[in-house]
Amino acid sequence: MPKKYVVILILSFLLNITTIIFLFIQSSQINENNMFLETIDKKIESLDDSFEDAIPRLEKMIQQN
Repeated sequence: MPKKYVVILILSFLLNITTIIFLFIQSSQINENNMFLETIDKKIESLDDSFEDAIPRLEKMIQQN
């Protein structure tokens, strides 16, 4: 095989390796973002539940006054 083709083969192999590493880093960042968004979603749900519980209590307080 000519030297030129060997160099091209090695460069393409290195490019594939760097692409795989880049995709792995991207996927781990996406997983971290998903976990962060899930945490925010749970906090929003708990706030919604708190507001739903607070409305009847406020109505009772208004009726008592």
